[in-house]
Amino acid sequence: MKNKILILGKIPPPIGGVTIHVQRLLSRLESDALSFKFLGSTKNIILLIKELRNFKILHLHSSSPYYRLLIVLISKFCNTKTIVTIHGDLGRFNSAFKNTVDSMAVRFCTLPIVLNKGSYDKAIKLNSKVKLITAFIPPLNRLELSTVIEDKLSSFSENYQLTFSTNAFNRTIDKNGDEIYGIEMLIPLFTKHSDYALIISDPSGAYSEYFKDQKITVPINIHIINYPHSYFEILDRVDVSIRNTSTDGDPLSIKESLFLGTPVIASNVVSRHSDCILYSRDSLSNDFETIIELLKSHTINSPIKDGSIEIFKLYQQFFGNI
Repeated sequence: MKNKILILGKIPPPIGGVTIHVQRLLSRLESDALSFKFLGSTKNIILLIKELRNFKILHLHSSSPYYRLLIVLISKFCNTKTIVTIHGDLGRFNSAFKNTVDSMAVRFCTLPIVLNKGSYDKAIKLNSKVKLITAFIPPLNRLELSTVIEDKLSSFSENYQLTFSTNAFNRTIDKNGDEIYGIEMLIPLFTKHSDYALIISDPSGAYSEYFKDQKITVPINIHIINYPHSYFEILDRVDVSIRNTSTDGDPLSIKESLFLGTPVIASNVVSRHSDCILYSRDSLSNDFETIIELLKSHTINSPIKDGSIEIFKLYQQFFGNI
């Protein structure tokens, strides 16, 4: 009898918004004693077909449009209902073919989940069952930071007016040839504004290697953490979070920051949470002091929702009605 949920996706390592989301979803499923199985992102199609025949629901988390469509089609063959979470902005690829494949996955899956209003407006034309649900799930357990990181945060707090933080899963280029996370733009910005400090969360080490290869000088008011650590804990100790991306979905770091009461400044490239201070990425350098002034009187008003609550409601609907 089909009575379980099969989860396909990746968990850390590497550390990233998608892998953290999947890890926390699994933890919440375990905590709430819901019956499920985690299969990872298997490429063994025979194994997957055997597994799918035993499950009523497949919940897929993948950044590959080809893998998404393949799994959706296999699931239809196995008569398994498919929930697909689209992590990232729908239509973000620099290939029309990739975007078409992604649209097909959205159209053919039972129910797609998207993470921002722009993606929802596109997806609703493809699949009327689409849901807009935040990717944010609070961690069940807090992790400690190393003494080295704690000491650096304390030093920055004592010696600079404000400590900012930003993060990146890896150094990635968008369809227009721009660096997605906008971290390279922040080096000259904080070199110029030396009264402020910046923590760069770079667990993959990609930016550290890039700066070294390109002989880019990182000033003393910028500290790069180029090994795995809890960015949630970083956000709990800094004054401001920066999301300087060229494209986005529903970034975990923004929701974590607001959940912790840490103000967020973010590029206006997609729809953002109403409590973010938005700016045009092209004019960040010129507008930075204006943003600093806005931060002085900024408040966080809207509560951050736990996305797992809505996801669990969908699971129950699948068992009962779909």
